[in-house]
Amino acid sequence: MPEGYTTARKEIRITKHAVEKMLALDLTDDIKKTIELGKEVREGRSKMRYIFKGKRGTLVVICHEYPDHIAVKTVVKGG
Repeated sequence: MPEGYTTARKEIRITKHAVEKMLALDLTDDIKKTIELGKEVREGRSKMRYIFKGKRGTLVVICHEYPDHIAVKTVVKGG
């Protein structure tokens, strides 16, 4: 399995702030791919950071993991 691949898929919920950032950065299709294939970096009990390096640059998705879903808080794009 690729690094960062999740076997049990959870529902992905996106906050209003994250939606605004996604639209501003034109990243509407890349969030799910980043969560599924990106490198996981745990930043506390429930806070996670997923990092994915692709053709369009580095994409970082910051979210909180709950037992039944993943809540995307913000999205950052690097060069």
